Amino acid sequence: MPPPSRVLALVAGCGLLLGAATARAQFGGTTGATGTGGTTGASGLAASDFFIGVQAQEGSNLSDFEVTRFFNKANCDCKTKIFIFYALLPSGQAKRASILATTGTVEFWIGQACDNTFTRNVQCKNLGIDTLPVFLQHGQETLPTDAQVMSTYTLTGTFTTPDGGTITNNPSGTFTPTPDCTLPVESFTQNVYLLVSLAGTGTYDVVASRPVKVDLNPPPPPAAVKITPGNEALVLNWTQVDTSLFPDLFGYQVLCKRGANLQVFPTGTFTPGFVSCPATSTGTGPEGLEEAFVCSPLLSATATSFRVEILQNGIPYGATVVSVDQSHNASAPDVQYGVPALTKSFYEVYREPPNAGGATGGLCAMGAPARHGWAALPVALGAAALVLARRRRRRR
Repeated sequence: MPPPSRVLALVAGCGLLLGAATARAQFGGTTGATGTGGTTGASGLAASDFFIGVQAQEGSNLSDFEVTRFFNKANCDCKTKIFIFYALLPSGQAKRASILATTGTVEFWIGQACDNTFTRNVQCKNLGIDTLPVFLQHGQETLPTDAQVMSTYTLTGTFTTPDGGTITNNPSGTFTPTPDCTLPVESFTQNVYLLVSLAGTGTYDVVASRPVKVDLNPPPPPAAVKITPGNEALVLNWTQVDTSLFPDLFGYQVLCKRGANLQVFPTGTFTPGFVSCPATSTGTGPEGLEEAFVCSPLLSATATSFRVEILQNGIPYGATVVSVDQSHNASAPDVQYGVPALTKSFYEVYREPPNAGGATGGLCAMGAPARHGWAALPVALGAAALVLARRRRRRR
């Protein structure tokens, strides 16, 4: 009979082997479906174990609210650089030690239905690929791309899903960024994917993705814009955009200039509610949607007027009102001109022809002092007081 110490060693060794085999089985999907977002085993990775972030500056993730407003026409036109950040969440890190896989891949894609091996290489953009052991070791990956790539649209037509009956866009065409950053739809949802393949063959055991809203279409401009001169000011009035037709309208903003396209206020006086791309701006000043020419705060979606003040009388100014949507897109500006002027008082207007000397009635219509007019009033009041005083003395 073996000594007790040898028995304990054999039992411990069997336990380690069984533990390793169990970890491989659980990660390999023996208790869960392949390609449905992960396995259900206690040690198996799942889509919920991964985080996918979007960064405008490497190392700093944008908030969900910022991401929904980032992918607009200006950032697309400028090919604004971004970074996609992939990482294991604490739940995934807790499983990392029990996963002993020596093969497999982790792939990073942008597009629609990128887990479909038949259309992925045509309708999606590959950002990179790691071996599974390397990714698990580091626990994260950061890959560069740009807003124009993220804004690539590959959806056309519609189809009905067999399970829910909902209609959605069907991926088709090639993943080719549009140079002029235009969309055939108002907006769409792009997807960022992290795909785990245990065998490294393109059959995915974990599919993690993050949706990203892309809106390249600015709202329509406000209608019936009118400029009225004021004293050291210009007053702009307009008709609201119909928010029932354009529900993502965020508000309005006034831009202005003077002289040969000179800005009116120091840079930073007002915060622009829109984003512009200098490389694709048309014209100069407000015509090009330059942020230095903003002359108002971002006004609400119900605003219909704004008074631009601290201007100089007698100098012509150009001004425009643009609509701004929730993705920081601004409508095309339509510049009009006005000249601030000193406004006249009521008395000055009254004294000008044809009113001068022709009014009747009221205190303002009184003419020069007359014998029985205002000049005689003090005398009449004095006489009346004297008569009353004499009557009082007689009664005594």
